Amino acid sequence: MIQAAKKGHGSTHRALARCDECGREEVVPAAVYRENSKRPAEPNRKQVVTKLEAQGWAMAGKRLRCPNCEAKRRALAAAKRKEEDNVVAMTKTPARSGTASEALCAPHSGNFPAGGGEPGKPTPADGAGDPKARESDGAPRRPDRRTRRRILDELEGCYDDAAGRYAGDNTDQKVGKRLGVPWAWVAEIREDFFGDANSNEQAEQIARRLDEAEKALTAREEEALALAASCEAERKRVAELKAEIEHLG
Repeated sequence: MIQAAKKGHGSTHRALARCDECGREEVVPAAVYRENSKRPAEPNRKQVVTKLEAQGWAMAGKRLRCPNCEAKRRALAAAKRKEEDNVVAMTKTPARSGTASEALCAPHSGNFPAGGGEPGKPTPADGAGDPKARESDGAPRRPDRRTRRRILDELEGCYDDAAGRYAGDNTDQKVGKRLGVPWAWVAEIREDFFGDANSNEQAEQIARRLDEAEKALTAREEEALALAASCEAERKRVAELKAEIEHLG
């Protein structure tokens, strides 16, 4: 939770942040707006979140977590995924030759004829021909297990399950850039574990404001058309009255 706090020395505006998990509180300097006699002061949330994140706090949707609670959440998520990976590894069919790691890391020489199924030939499972599977010729076709865990950890902290979209201004592209991985990998894992939407909280807020602005514009246009029709009627009446005066003369 984030709310305005009492001013500090020199009338400095501040914000009070409270962890939604354990109740820990933190006060940070922040700009305040909408401060008047009728409405309470509200801190600039984006500014506050940026400062808190620099201190290790995390905001996911509307839930704010302190560094300790965020570390616990990440540890639990990592343990859960490790357990799931172990289950998947146990149920996978062994490769015909070599190990799974060797199969994943084997170079694709491209010297085999199409349709042969030889060890060095790319197959659909490798992501060959799939633009989402790689972003450049030098990038690996699929993320390894460690990279998948890193992406999942990041998504756990910035994807709002309840809302079905990213929190704040996060996107697949931004998550990929932060982690230094192709954003297509982020999109694939996000679709598998979280949801189909690549939208975010900021985009939804802008969309709502746009909808409100369009409705207001439509209302003003209707008022303008009604006023124009009224003016035309009055202009007609004036012309008729002038004609009557001329007829009298």
